[in-house]
Amino acid sequence: MRKILTLFILFSVFIFGVTFGHYKYYPFELLRDLKQSLTNDLDLKPKNFQSCSLPITLNLKENSHLFIGHGYGSPITADHEGFIDPNVFNLIKKYGDKFKSITFTGDVFSVPALSKWEKLESLKVSNQDIFVSPGNHDIRRPDSRDIFKLSPFGKKAYPFVNTIHGFPVVIDDSESSNWSLSNETISMINQLENDTIFVARHNMPISDLVDFANSKPDNLSSLVNVENFVLDFSENVNYFWIIGDSGAWKELPRLSCMKYKNHSFILNGIGGVEGDSVIIFNRGQLYQYIL
Repeated sequence: MRKILTLFILFSVFIFGVTFGHYKYYPFELLRDLKQSLTNDLDLKPKNFQSCSLPITLNLKENSHLFIGHGYGSPITADHEGFIDPNVFNLIKKYGDKFKSITFTGDVFSVPALSKWEKLESLKVSNQDIFVSPGNHDIRRPDSRDIFKLSPFGKKAYPFVNTIHGFPVVIDDSESSNWSLSNETISMINQLENDTIFVARHNMPISDLVDFANSKPDNLSSLVNVENFVLDFSENVNYFWIIGDSGAWKELPRLSCMKYKNHSFILNGIGGVEGDSVIIFNRGQLYQYIL
């Protein structure tokens, strides 16, 4: 019996070592993600929120803006060499000229590499911008963070502002601020003079929405609830929070929209699942486009 137990422990250590050594994927992340994939009884009904929806569009119009969460797709089939999800890649290659800008809201690659960031940059067509709001897969590990800083996307200081059809979009780095909004991000948002403001980020900024997330924060108590969250912002501005840390698992919605007062939280992410959706913005309207 003791020999069997010893062999089991050695085999487990070997599997964890191969997982980390080959895929650069920490064992605790593997166990966490496996647990998440087996969870199918989540209570996805936050209190005090109203449901909102994005109309589905079948037509991609010129000068649209594209938002993609969890770009690498399925955590189950992802491997060390993987790029972005094939359906996302095909969308960009086929209809890239329709998009004035493409914003990835985190977890662009399962295992980042400088060559992958450079390949992503090469997908740009004429007069197009590609922006990245980094997620945990993109910059959590020190080596990944260093690679990102060397990439075309890591040379910007976060947060920064992009403009789409006259509306400001704050591109945030929520991984570096441990999911919460940094004082710098709050200040930047409040200095914008517009009655509609978009914020693109990877992580849920409030505790109420954590059950929709692909992963969980290291310290849930660091996130405020929505009632306290809105106190930092004007009551006379419409805020749209576009969040990419959702949808990786089939048990999670492909896209969710929830509203609290003047704040709309739009969560999406690619999971290699039927019905995977991206977000399209065109002339003042947000749409859902099913891949």
